[in-house]
Amino acid sequence: MVIVLGFNTQKGKYGRYDVTLAGGNMMTMATNLGLGTCWIGAFDESKVKEILEIPENIEVIGLITLGYPGENAEVPPRVELEKIVHWESWSKVRRQTLGDGMLRSGPLSLIKKIFRKRKIVRSN
Repeated sequence: MVIVLGFNTQKGKYGRYDVTLAGGNMMTMATNLGLGTCWIGAFDESKVKEILEIPENIEVIGLITLGYPGENAEVPPRVELEKIVHWESWSKVRRQTLGDGMLRSGPLSLIKKIFRKRKIVRSN
């Protein structure tokens, strides 16, 4: 089975994001049900629209294959999170661990910054 993901371009410019998120959620649910999926982003949109008679105002942004994985299906290796997550700027040096990045420059560092700005002083 192939799921075609598209949105009506006349309804606003944010539909592609909503559809992309919905596609990711479909893939997650399918995996939980024991199905295999694959996102296809490289395709000839005009051919897909022609074959399926999709109106001109619908932009096709992705295809998802859906089916039962073969017996010897291997899970592809995952990219280490530290290699794809950047904190505060794109060019900062990679952290040794994800936790290190969070404490020094990620969301948890905000607590330290707030305390510094307010100069919290204890009174005796």
